[in-house]
Amino acid sequence: MSLNRAYTFFLIAVGALLAPSPGTAQTTDAQYTQLLQDAATKAEDGREALAMLTALLSRSDASDTAVDALRELVLAATPEDAVLLRYTLSNDGALVRDTDRAGTLLAALNAQDPGNANNDLAALALTPADASGSEVDARLQAMAAASHYASDFSAIVQAAQRVLSRVSWPADVTAQAQKESGTSAAMVVAVSIAAAIAAPDFSRLVTACDHEKFASRADACRTIARRMLGDAGRSDQGAAAGAVAERASQSPDRSAARCQRQPGAGAL
Repeated sequence: MSLNRAYTFFLIAVGALLAPSPGTAQTTDAQYTQLLQDAATKAEDGREALAMLTALLSRSDASDTAVDALRELVLAATPEDAVLLRYTLSNDGALVRDTDRAGTLLAALNAQDPGNANNDLAALALTPADASGSEVDARLQAMAAASHYASDFSAIVQAAQRVLSRVSWPADVTAQAQKESGTSAAMVVAVSIAAAIAAPDFSRLVTACDHEKFASRADACRTIARRMLGDAGRSDQGAAAGAVAERASQSPDRSAARCQRQPGAGAL
């Protein structure tokens, strides 16, 4: 997980929920943190624990004890949960060096959720950042051959919403959530958590599908883009698929033609 990304999403969510509501008592930042910690004690599985871990890591006044307890729950649940396995592959930087452990995690993931292109998308985090090499080629071929693409966004939203719904939300926060989004405070925060956790690093895939650098990958990348568009349940996923398709289809001739269509380009 990118702490910067999690922190940004939570600043937005908290800023919206803790905005002043005339006529109601105002929930403070400290009270909000305590609310999240209370919810964290009610996490019943690894996905719920991961959601609350993300929430607490965005709070500078969160209890270290609460954070450590959530980490332990996530670690214990990871080997049997495809969502947590993908999260680990995408975010545990030590796996780049620990290839044996990375291989074990990927094998467990493919056994639990076979045919999901998201497995190899997560594993792209273990490949060179410049997208070069045969390992990247293999990941792209596996993604193209996969039977489907399913992101983890909905699963994380559901887990976060479950655990956050087990606590009572203050009247001002509830009112603000209804005013701003027409839904519960628990759902507003759950969506922000899922955005912080479950968005893969699509930039790696886009880089790997750059036609000008890796022309031999074009067919695989176009297949991946079509599958992602077909299974797209989120706007960022659809946008990423479009970016992949565009990168995979670029050629010098098309790039030149595009430049010629720009205002002032090649004017006679």
